[in-house]
Amino acid sequence: MKLFRLLFSVMVVLGLSSCLGETSNTITQEFTPYIQSLVVETATGSSVMSTGATYQVNNNIDNGTLSLVIRNLKMPDNTMMSLEIKDQRYTYNEQGAMVMRVPSYTTTVAGMSHTVTNLNFEYYSRYMGSQAFPMLNLSYDIDGEYTVRAIYSPAYYWGTTTVVDQDGKTYVNDDMSSFYGIQFFSDTRTATVGAFGAKFAEGMPALNMTFEKIPFTVSPYSYSAVSDEIIPKIGGTSYPDYKITDFSMTGTWGGQQSLNFTCTVTKEDKETKEKVVTGVYRVSSTLSIMPPKTSEKN
Repeated sequence: MKLFRLLFSVMVVLGLSSCLGETSNTITQEFTPYIQSLVVETATGSSVMSTGATYQVNNNIDNGTLSLVIRNLKMPDNTMMSLEIKDQRYTYNEQGAMVMRVPSYTTTVAGMSHTVTNLNFEYYSRYMGSQAFPMLNLSYDIDGEYTVRAIYSPAYYWGTTTVVDQDGKTYVNDDMSSFYGIQFFSDTRTATVGAFGAKFAEGMPALNMTFEKIPFTVSPYSYSAVSDEIIPKIGGTSYPDYKITDFSMTGTWGGQQSLNFTCTVTKEDKETKEKVVTGVYRVSSTLSIMPPKTSEKN
Protein backbone atom coordinates (compact mmCIF):
# COMPACT_ATOMS: atom_id res chain seq x y z
CA MET A 1 0.00 0.00 0.00
CA LYS A 2 1.38 3.33 -1.14
CA LEU A 3 0.94 5.35 2.06
CA PHE A 4 2.36 2.55 4.16
CA ARG A 5 5.51 2.46 2.01
CA LEU A 6 5.74 6.26 2.24
CA LEU A 7 5.92 6.13 6.02
CA PHE A 8 9.12 4.10 5.65
CA SER A 9 10.59 5.85 2.61
CA VAL A 10 10.59 9.27 4.30
CA MET A 11 12.95 7.93 6.95
CA VAL A 12 15.37 6.76 4.28
CA VAL A 13 15.19 9.87 2.10
CA LEU A 14 15.76 12.34 4.91
CA GLY A 15 18.50 10.23 6.40
CA LEU A 16 20.39 10.28 3.12
CA SER A 17 19.73 13.93 2.28
CA SER A 18 20.73 15.54 5.56
CA CYS A 19 24.01 16.83 4.11
CA LEU A 20 22.72 18.04 0.75
CA GLY A 21 24.34 21.34 -0.17
CA GLU A 22 27.25 20.83 2.18
CA THR A 23 30.19 23.20 1.66
CA SER A 24 33.29 23.84 3.73
CA ASN A 25 31.31 25.49 6.50
CA THR A 26 27.59 25.42 5.62
CA ILE A 27 25.06 22.60 5.45
CA THR A 28 21.76 23.30 3.71
CA GLN A 29 18.72 21.17 4.53
CA GLU A 30 15.38 21.18 2.71
CA PHE A 31 12.35 20.24 4.81
CA THR A 32 9.71 21.28 2.28
CA PRO A 33 8.27 17.83 1.36
CA TYR A 34 7.67 16.97 5.02
CA ILE A 35 6.12 20.21 6.31
CA GLN A 36 2.50 21.33 6.39
CA SER A 37 1.89 24.84 7.68
CA LEU A 38 -0.86 25.78 10.11
CA VAL A 39 -1.44 29.56 10.29
CA VAL A 40 -3.93 30.91 12.83
CA GLU A 41 -5.13 34.53 12.94
CA THR A 42 -5.10 35.33 16.65
CA ALA A 43 -7.86 37.95 16.62
CA THR A 44 -10.49 35.86 14.80
CA GLY A 45 -9.29 32.29 15.20
CA SER A 46 -9.53 31.72 11.45
CA SER A 47 -6.87 29.36 10.17
CA VAL A 48 -5.48 27.59 7.16
CA MET A 49 -3.45 24.37 6.97
CA SER A 50 -1.63 23.85 3.70
CA THR A 51 1.30 22.40 1.85
CA GLY A 52 3.38 24.39 -0.64
CA ALA A 53 5.50 26.57 1.61
CA THR A 54 9.23 25.92 1.27
CA TYR A 55 11.45 25.54 4.35
CA GLN A 56 15.22 25.73 4.05
CA VAL A 57 17.73 25.74 6.90
CA ASN A 58 21.34 26.85 6.41
CA ASN A 59 23.71 25.77 9.18
CA ASN A 60 26.97 27.73 9.31
CA ILE A 61 29.07 25.31 11.33
CA ASP A 62 32.05 27.63 11.72
CA ASN A 63 29.97 30.44 13.20
CA GLY A 64 27.48 28.24 15.07
CA THR A 65 24.52 30.00 13.43
CA LEU A 66 21.37 29.02 11.57
CA SER A 67 19.44 30.85 8.87
CA LEU A 68 15.83 29.92 8.16
CA VAL A 69 14.27 30.71 4.77
CA ILE A 70 10.50 30.33 4.35
CA ARG A 71 8.77 30.96 1.03
CA ASN A 72 5.12 31.00 -0.07
CA LEU A 73 3.55 30.62 3.35
CA LYS A 74 -0.21 30.61 2.79
CA MET A 75 -2.14 32.97 5.07
CA PRO A 76 -5.83 32.69 6.12
CA ASP A 77 -6.80 35.37 3.58
CA ASN A 78 -5.12 33.28 0.81
CA THR A 79 -2.21 35.70 0.37
CA MET A 80 1.37 34.42 0.45
CA MET A 81 4.17 35.51 2.76
CA SER A 82 7.95 34.95 2.69
CA LEU A 83 10.35 35.26 5.62
CA GLU A 84 14.09 35.07 6.26
CA ILE A 85 15.64 34.77 9.72
CA LYS A 86 19.39 35.06 9.31
CA ASP A 87 22.48 34.08 11.32
CA GLN A 88 20.97 33.19 14.69
CA ARG A 89 22.93 31.33 17.34
CA TYR A 90 21.94 27.76 18.14
CA THR A 91 22.67 25.35 20.98
CA TYR A 92 21.85 21.73 21.80
CA ASN A 93 19.37 20.56 24.42
CA GLU A 94 19.64 17.56 26.74
CA GLN A 95 18.07 15.32 24.08
CA GLY A 96 20.70 16.25 21.51
CA ALA A 97 18.39 18.44 19.44
CA MET A 98 19.69 21.54 17.69
CA VAL A 99 17.82 24.48 19.27
CA MET A 100 17.34 28.08 18.13
CA ARG A 101 15.25 30.60 20.06
CA VAL A 102 14.52 34.01 18.52
CA PRO A 103 12.53 36.41 20.72
CA SER A 104 12.12 39.01 17.96
CA TYR A 105 13.45 39.51 14.44
CA THR A 106 12.44 41.92 11.68
CA THR A 107 12.77 40.48 8.20
CA THR A 108 12.41 42.12 4.80
CA VAL A 109 11.83 40.02 1.67
CA ALA A 110 10.98 41.59 -1.72
CA GLY A 111 10.32 44.91 -0.02
CA MET A 112 7.83 43.47 2.50
CA SER A 113 8.80 43.73 6.19
CA HIS A 114 7.45 41.54 8.99
CA THR A 115 8.36 40.99 12.62
CA VAL A 116 8.81 37.40 13.70
CA THR A 117 8.54 36.75 17.45
CA ASN A 118 8.63 33.75 19.80
CA LEU A 119 10.40 31.58 17.23
CA ASN A 120 11.09 28.10 18.60
CA PHE A 121 13.22 25.84 16.37
CA GLU A 122 14.23 22.30 17.37
CA TYR A 123 15.81 19.80 15.00
CA TYR A 124 16.10 16.22 16.24
CA SER A 125 18.55 14.05 14.28
CA ARG A 126 17.25 10.79 15.73
CA TYR A 127 18.72 7.37 15.01
CA MET A 128 17.98 3.73 15.74
CA GLY A 129 21.08 1.89 14.63
CA SER A 130 21.88 3.24 11.18
CA GLN A 131 18.28 4.29 10.46
CA ALA A 132 17.55 8.04 10.58
CA PHE A 133 14.29 9.42 12.01
CA PRO A 134 14.69 13.22 11.73
CA MET A 135 12.13 15.57 13.26
CA LEU A 136 11.64 19.33 13.03
CA ASN A 137 9.67 21.18 15.71
CA LEU A 138 9.04 24.78 14.61
CA SER A 139 6.63 27.52 15.65
CA TYR A 140 6.60 31.32 15.54
CA ASP A 141 4.39 34.43 15.53
CA ILE A 142 4.16 37.05 12.78
CA ASP A 143 3.46 40.77 13.39
CA GLY A 144 1.57 39.95 16.58
CA GLU A 145 -1.32 38.84 14.34
CA TYR A 146 -0.61 35.23 13.39
CA THR A 147 0.68 32.09 15.06
CA VAL A 148 2.34 29.53 12.80
CA ARG A 149 3.04 25.87 13.41
CA ALA A 150 5.17 23.89 10.94
CA ILE A 151 3.74 20.37 11.18
CA TYR A 152 6.34 17.70 10.42
CA SER A 153 4.70 14.68 8.79
CA PRO A 154 5.07 11.75 9.08
CA ALA A 155 6.28 11.93 12.67
CA TYR A 156 7.49 8.94 14.69
CA TYR A 157 7.24 8.15 18.40
CA TRP A 158 8.35 5.37 20.80
CA GLY A 159 7.06 4.00 24.06
CA THR A 160 5.68 1.09 26.07
CA THR A 161 2.40 -0.46 24.91
CA THR A 162 0.03 -1.99 27.47
CA VAL A 163 -2.75 -4.37 26.40
CA VAL A 164 -5.63 -5.63 28.55
CA ASP A 165 -7.71 -8.52 27.15
CA GLN A 166 -11.36 -9.44 27.78
CA ASP A 167 -10.37 -11.51 30.82
CA GLY A 168 -8.45 -8.68 32.42
CA LYS A 169 -5.06 -10.21 31.61
CA THR A 170 -2.38 -7.58 30.96
CA TYR A 171 0.38 -7.81 28.39
CA VAL A 172 3.14 -5.18 28.33
CA ASN A 173 5.27 -4.66 25.23
CA ASP A 174 8.27 -2.56 26.21
CA ASP A 175 10.32 -3.63 23.19
CA MET A 176 11.40 -0.19 21.98
CA SER A 177 11.92 -1.49 18.44
CA SER A 178 8.15 -1.10 18.17
CA PHE A 179 7.08 2.42 17.28
CA TYR A 180 4.26 4.48 15.79
CA GLY A 181 4.09 7.04 12.99
CA ILE A 182 1.39 9.57 12.13
CA GLN A 183 0.99 11.31 8.79
CA PHE A 184 -1.38 14.24 8.26
CA PHE A 185 -3.14 15.11 5.00
CA SER A 186 -4.30 18.72 4.95
CA ASP A 187 -6.41 18.33 1.79
CA THR A 188 -8.69 15.65 3.28
CA ARG A 189 -8.21 16.54 6.96
CA THR A 190 -7.49 12.90 7.69
CA ALA A 191 -4.47 11.13 9.12
CA THR A 192 -2.85 7.72 8.70
CA VAL A 193 -1.27 6.05 11.73
CA GLY A 194 1.28 3.27 11.32
CA ALA A 195 2.12 0.76 14.05
CA PHE A 196 5.51 -0.77 13.27
CA GLY A 197 6.63 -4.01 14.89
CA ALA A 198 3.38 -4.03 16.87
CA LYS A 199 2.66 -6.85 19.35
CA PHE A 200 -0.56 -6.90 21.37
CA ALA A 201 -0.40 -10.37 22.95
CA GLU A 202 2.12 -12.97 24.11
CA GLY A 203 3.29 -15.02 21.14
CA MET A 204 1.84 -12.63 18.59
CA PRO A 205 4.24 -11.99 15.70
CA ALA A 206 5.41 -8.41 15.29
CA LEU A 207 3.24 -6.78 12.62
CA ASN A 208 3.28 -3.59 10.61
CA MET A 209 -0.24 -2.16 10.62
CA THR A 210 -1.86 0.99 9.29
CA PHE A 211 -5.01 2.80 10.37
CA GLU A 212 -6.31 5.11 7.65
CA LYS A 213 -8.71 8.02 7.11
CA ILE A 214 -8.75 9.20 10.72
CA PRO A 215 -10.30 12.67 11.16
CA PHE A 216 -8.03 15.08 13.02
CA THR A 217 -8.00 18.54 14.54
CA VAL A 218 -4.91 20.68 15.04
CA SER A 219 -3.90 23.82 16.90
CA PRO A 220 -0.53 25.57 17.15
CA TYR A 221 0.10 23.57 20.32
CA SER A 222 -1.45 20.10 19.91
CA TYR A 223 -3.38 17.67 17.73
CA SER A 224 -6.06 15.01 18.10
CA ALA A 225 -6.86 12.16 15.69
CA VAL A 226 -10.04 10.28 16.65
CA SER A 227 -12.18 7.62 14.97
CA ASP A 228 -15.06 5.45 16.18
CA GLU A 229 -14.21 2.53 13.88
CA ILE A 230 -11.30 1.56 11.61
CA ILE A 231 -10.55 -1.53 9.55
CA PRO A 232 -6.76 -1.95 9.87
CA LYS A 233 -4.47 -2.90 7.02
CA ILE A 234 -1.51 -5.26 7.16
CA GLY A 235 0.73 -5.32 4.12
CA GLY A 236 -1.86 -3.28 2.23
CA THR A 237 -4.66 -5.82 2.86
CA SER A 238 -7.73 -4.93 4.93
CA TYR A 239 -8.47 -7.15 7.93
CA PRO A 240 -12.14 -6.69 8.96
CA ASP A 241 -11.80 -9.52 11.49
CA TYR A 242 -9.49 -7.23 13.54
CA LYS A 243 -11.82 -4.27 13.86
CA ILE A 244 -10.44 -1.20 15.65
CA THR A 245 -12.84 0.94 17.71
CA ASP A 246 -12.56 3.96 20.02
CA PHE A 247 -9.30 5.00 18.38
CA SER A 248 -7.53 8.14 19.55
CA MET A 249 -4.03 9.53 19.15
CA THR A 250 -3.35 12.88 20.76
CA GLY A 251 -0.28 14.86 21.61
CA THR A 252 1.58 18.11 21.86
CA TRP A 253 3.99 19.10 19.10
CA GLY A 254 7.44 17.89 20.08
CA GLY A 255 6.12 16.50 23.37
CA GLN A 256 4.34 13.44 24.73
CA GLN A 257 1.79 11.47 22.71
CA SER A 258 -1.03 9.19 23.85
CA LEU A 259 -2.45 6.32 21.78
CA ASN A 260 -5.55 4.29 22.71
CA PHE A 261 -7.84 1.86 20.88
CA THR A 262 -9.77 -1.40 21.19
CA CYS A 263 -9.12 -4.32 18.84
CA THR A 264 -11.94 -6.88 18.55
CA VAL A 265 -10.95 -10.15 16.89
CA THR A 266 -13.64 -12.27 15.23
CA LYS A 267 -13.78 -15.44 13.14
CA GLU A 268 -16.46 -17.29 11.26
CA ASP A 269 -18.16 -20.17 13.03
CA LYS A 270 -17.83 -23.22 10.77
CA GLU A 271 -21.34 -24.44 11.51
CA THR A 272 -23.42 -21.27 11.69
CA LYS A 273 -21.22 -19.22 9.34
CA GLU A 274 -21.71 -16.31 11.74
CA LYS A 275 -18.95 -14.11 13.13
CA VAL A 276 -18.03 -14.84 16.74
CA VAL A 277 -15.75 -12.80 18.97
CA THR A 278 -12.56 -14.59 19.94
CA GLY A 279 -10.77 -11.75 21.71
CA VAL A 280 -11.06 -8.13 22.79
CA TYR A 281 -7.90 -6.15 23.45
CA ARG A 282 -7.67 -2.64 24.89
CA VAL A 283 -4.41 -1.07 23.74
CA SER A 284 -2.79 2.02 25.25
CA SER A 285 0.61 3.64 24.77
CA THR A 286 2.33 6.72 26.11
CA LEU A 287 4.84 7.77 23.48
CA SER A 288 7.80 10.13 23.46
CA ILE A 289 9.77 11.92 20.79
CA MET A 290 13.06 10.12 21.45
CA PRO A 291 13.85 6.52 20.49
CA PRO A 292 16.04 4.38 22.73
CA LYS A 293 19.83 4.62 22.49
CA THR A 294 19.80 7.51 20.03
CA SER A 295 23.00 8.26 18.16
CA GLU A 296 24.90 11.39 19.02
CA LYS A 297 24.86 12.42 15.36
CA ASN A 298 23.32 15.85 14.80
